Amino acid sequence: MHRCLQIPEIVYQISNSLEPHAAASLLYANFPEDGVSVRKRDALALALVSRQFREPALDALWRSLLSMKPLFNLLKPPADAIPSLEKAVHAFSDVFACAEWMDNTDWTRYNYYARRVRYIRSSEAKEAKILLYYIALSVRSRRPLLPNLRFLYWDYYVAHQAFHHLPLFVGPQLTTLVLDMDVMKWPHTPGAVSLFANVRSLCPSLDNLVLLNRFYNETGENNGGATEVAITMFPRVKSVDIHCKIYEDTWACLARMPNLRSLKSTFVAGEDDDTGDEADPIGIALQPSRANFASLEHLTVVVKTITDFVKFLPCLKFPRHLKSLDIRTVECPSTADIDLFTKMLPAYCSPVTLTSLSLTCAPADPPHAADFSPPLPASKLFTPLLQYRAMRHFTMHWCEMIFDNAFLEKTAVAWPELRSLDLCDMKHEFHFPITTVSGLVPLRKYCHHLESLLIPVTDLDCGTLVPDLPKGGRKAKGLRTVTLVSRGRPPRDPEDVGKIMRFMKDFFPGWTKRLSLPQVTVMTGS
Repeated sequence: MHRCLQIPEIVYQISNSLEPHAAASLLYANFPEDGVSVRKRDALALALVSRQFREPALDALWRSLLSMKPLFNLLKPPADAIPSLEKAVHAFSDVFACAEWMDNTDWTRYNYYARRVRYIRSSEAKEAKILLYYIALSVRSRRPLLPNLRFLYWDYYVAHQAFHHLPLFVGPQLTTLVLDMDVMKWPHTPGAVSLFANVRSLCPSLDNLVLLNRFYNETGENNGGATEVAITMFPRVKSVDIHCKIYEDTWACLARMPNLRSLKSTFVAGEDDDTGDEADPIGIALQPSRANFASLEHLTVVVKTITDFVKFLPCLKFPRHLKSLDIRTVECPSTADIDLFTKMLPAYCSPVTLTSLSLTCAPADPPHAADFSPPLPASKLFTPLLQYRAMRHFTMHWCEMIFDNAFLEKTAVAWPELRSLDLCDMKHEFHFPITTVSGLVPLRKYCHHLESLLIPVTDLDCGTLVPDLPKGGRKAKGLRTVTLVSRGRPPRDPEDVGKIMRFMKDFFPGWTKRLSLPQVTVMTGS
């Protein structure tokens, strides 16, 4: 056994308490995709097999942490050194005694592990001893404590007690900072300005800012003003992900950020939000300017209606070179609203650069026919979007239209680079489509890079002849999944299902060597 892996508290804290149950993946919710590369227990087992694996295994064990406790366990004084540390309430003398002990102790062991930490979440509950360590470390002021840290999730539970000790853990390598805005009540905001200014000076590589409001549904407090303070203090970040209510002044701050490449604003007001402090609907009061969102490439927004987004567009004044656009509406737009949106979008979003467009809404019944104009075929409504020739990913989950074969043919011809086409959310009640299995022919003919299809059809009639590929045509070699959602009669028996599967495998021959077979979902009703 290796000496560095025989320290009980380290083994326990890293391999056990950091992955305590099956729901541990939820605790990594805001971590980057590469933040958790291997299960910690697997890495520990590998390290115990051979010395050759010790260093890589330790890197994996310490790469991402869900608590500061493993770090504090490397520095805490022994119980016999400062007996008063076991008390529930600590005096300042205890703080200075702890700080002095830390100042005189050997930091070799701490540095040996701390240099491996890249991602960390401070998720401690209220513990007097934990707060004591924060204060003691601030007294001795040795920074940075985590020199190679890239990602810091400053959670509510620890930040509520130790918010102003945030600079202890940031450093020149930090690229992503996640803050829970629930901790920033207005009385603390003036102090937060100087705190964020300090963090900004310590983190020249900070590019990504994530602002959460986890307890909004429970408390109804949105802390929109605190959100504005945080955004104002980090004006040069490249990515902002906001889960909080934001106001007109905040949108103005976002619009002026010169390096902003990616913006997500996904706050959804609760039904019981009676604060009387309405959020500004996506920067509607911004004056048109070429400088607004000048560098923006990726935009994700939640809006009440699509007309809110349409009113936002003129503030851009000139087309922006967006690469991806994700619009999520609370209310399903009417046919007239969809028509207005599709006609206005190309004037403010460059048709040359957009490769991904997602248009979705919250699950709901379609608007009543008496309130809106009758639904139109998708081939007519979405004609203005066909000029986005670089389109690779298209998702459309709005209700008020009827999908038809002409739409599939037009998209296949206009979007030859298409990778995924998703036209159905089975949580929604949508109008009866008039698309048929034969409508897939143009997609097979023109879209050679298809990977995923989800399309509603009238029925599963497989009487369509499987067409031969045109001269010079190619198979969609990357195609992995096709799901047909039928609003017609379900298959009568297993033989019908088998017939459908054989037809689809003949239609897309690449499946003969793939694991994913065609899927068919039947939804009854109209």
